[in-house]
Amino acid sequence: MALMLAIPAFAQPRGPQLPVISADALKAELDSGKKIFLVDARSMAEFAQGHLPGAVNIPPDGTVSLTGTLPKDKNFPIVFYCRGWG
Repeated sequence: MALMLAIPAFAQPRGPQLPVISADALKAELDSGKKIFLVDARSMAEFAQGHLPGAVNIPPDGTVSLTGTLPKDKNFPIVFYCRGWG
């Protein structure tokens, strides 16, 4: 019964899929000097314990907004990161 109830949830349409970059690929981009806007999507406490240089913290509880923070250039790369899936 639980499986049958779960199936409709997986059949729901999703929004557009965003590209994913691996940690190694991101490191290579940053090491090459590429400018990337980094958003740390972890809690404020996790951010305070350490984060990527230059990252801004936008915790999942929505207490902080990106309004006025995002790059003006709409083609400027933005990478969101967190502690992992789930």
